[in-house]
Order: sequence, then C-alpha cells, then structure tokens
Amino acid sequence: MTVLEVFEFGINILWTFRIDLIVTGIRDACVEYAEAVEKLAFKLLELMAMSLDLPAKRLNGYFKDSLSRVRLNRYPPCPSPDLALGVGPHKDQGALTVLAQDDVGGLDVKRKSDGQWVRVKPVPDSYVINIGDLIQVKNGVHLIFNV
Repeated sequence: MTVLEVFEFGINILWTFRIDLIVTGIRDACVEYAEAVEKLAFKLLELMAMSLDLPAKRLNGYFKDSLSRVRLNRYPPCPSPDLALGVGPHKDQGALTVLAQDDVGGLDVKRKSDGQWVRVKPVPDSYVINIGDLIQVKNGVHLIFNV
C-alpha cells in the first residue's frame, strides 16, 4: 500500500466524490468530517461577528457558497533536524483554517512583538484556528515542519 503524504477532499467540490478511487471505503467519513468542520467554521464566524457588535449571521453570507476543503498532511518523523521538511513561512489565504494537530505538533507562529518563532503546543481534543487573509488585514506568518 502506498502512503499518501497529502490528501484533499471537500464539500461542494467536483472531485469530492472521487475519494473512493484513491482510498476505498472512506468517502462517507471524509464528507461527514468536512461538514462538521465547516459547521464549526460558520459558528466561529458568528462569534466573530458578535464580538464586533454585528448580528451573529452577518458574515455568513460572504461564505455560504464557498468551497470548503479538508487537507490531510503527513510529515513523517525526520531523524536529522537539518533535513526537516514542511511548509515554509506563509499566510493562510482563505478565511479560517481549522487545524487538528497530532500529539507531535510542528506548527510555529511568528510572534509580532519580537519576530520570534513560537511552537504551538498540541492540546488533545482541540483545534488551532488560524485567521486567514480574507478576514484579517494583517495575518500572522507561520511555518510547519516535521519533528
């Protein structure tokens, strides 16, 4: 069996239901997960709107026809830190990133006050939420690597 390093699927995306061609028997679980994460993202949008003294559903209309996608990235452990792979410093282009970390972690964020990279400690049964460029005028730069 070949191990996929990156696997994408989503809701309302033409290739969503082609999942079974790649990994047999997981389509329903993938779609269910994508729908649950999208529901969480809309709830977060409502909380953001309310924090700005706007009606709860004020931002939802901007994203109701959006293309939500789920991307599973696997970064195998690297025995030599100098050879670590990952995604270099970047900003998330969408509105929200809902990130489920494993217990290893590997996500760093750049602290605005001094420009230092700080490790985001994995917390069991939780998500890390990144605010993307569509919502935030000045997005935080972050990088990802295997440890």
